[in-house]
Amino acid sequence: AGLRFGPEVVSSISYQVYNLFGKNFGLVDAANPASIVSGRVLSHLFDLYSNGENQLVKLVDTFESLRDAGEPLVTTLEGLDVVTNDFWGIEGGWKVDVTFVHMFGVPQKFVDDLPDDIAPPPPGKNKTEFGFFTNEEFASVPNNQEYGTFVPYEFQGTFLPAFNPELPSRPARMTQILTSWVINRAWDGLVGADGEVKFGGFGKLLEEKLDVLQEGGTSGSWALHLEGVCAFICLFLPMGFWVWF
Repeated sequence: AGLRFGPEVVSSISYQVYNLFGKNFGLVDAANPASIVSGRVLSHLFDLYSNGENQLVKLVDTFESLRDAGEPLVTTLEGLDVVTNDFWGIEGGWKVDVTFVHMFGVPQKFVDDLPDDIAPPPPGKNKTEFGFFTNEEFASVPNNQEYGTFVPYEFQGTFLPAFNPELPSRPARMTQILTSWVINRAWDGLVGADGEVKFGGFGKLLEEKLDVLQEGGTSGSWALHLEGVCAFICLFLPMGFWVWF
């Protein structure tokens, strides 16, 4: 039957980080370690102990501090050691800075910014529970569940059923507003509940790369930065993604 976890576990930062990003650091599926989707076959990209520190533990600690401060979950892990991944043709032996954006639930400061008549809670409930709106219509924001219908699609003279996905319009719009809020909120940096800077800011991050580009740097590490920016490599699962610069 498999293990089933309650919302207090599923909504925890540690559960989310290890399930979303663990494979990128070589954690394997214990039940089937040789599977192509196991961490060391398909998704292993970074050394877990880069810089002599467990990077997943560091990521959990940083995200928990940001969550406790009511901020969006955005941070950069600097100097990660890239490992060889034969599946993707990646040669290891170099370092990269990776910015993680974890879109799971709604930050408290975003909730506080909303007018009272937007996503009102049911009687006797707080506006959020386990990090999500208690309002039934917006309870899935930002991890909206798609729905849709199968429509006929012609392929080489044959009509095949094709899924036409849709998203609920109002929750999808709320997610769009939240995403814009996250970018704006994190533009100049984010400070955690412990008073320490957890993210330097999208503005600083992008300005540094633009300065390098304007100086004509197109070799060495900048070539890798440019590749990362152009490709915008992201893992939408659908709750989080990372991009390297």
